[in-house]
Amino acid sequence: MITSGIVFLIINGLLVYHDLLLDLNWRNWANNFSPFVMAGSLLIFAGFCKIEFTKQIRFTNYTFIIYLFHKGVLEVIQVFVGKLLPVSHEMPYIVSLIFIEVVVVFIISLLFFL
Repeated sequence: MITSGIVFLIINGLLVYHDLLLDLNWRNWANNFSPFVMAGSLLIFAGFCKIEFTKQIRFTNYTFIIYLFHKGVLEVIQVFVGKLLPVSHEMPYIVSLIFIEVVVVFIISLLFFL
């Protein structure tokens, strides 16, 4: 389920990128109510709910909490950084920013609950 959710979000990202290239209204796809974002989020959420907690993997105990609070942490980080969607930059730059943002949000969310 988690993999399927990620595929939905990747498809959504490709649609946004396609609309950006054609100078169309990309904001139709880049919001929380986009069908692909909603389906992907629900699938990822359902996948996290199916994870069985074991003592061998202590990390899994925190995944659900991190999932619930990551959006709030992301919003706070974006307010402090003043980040806007860098649509005028090259795609590798945008992908690297997204990767860095994911890692930072994950670490901060995890630190709140340790």
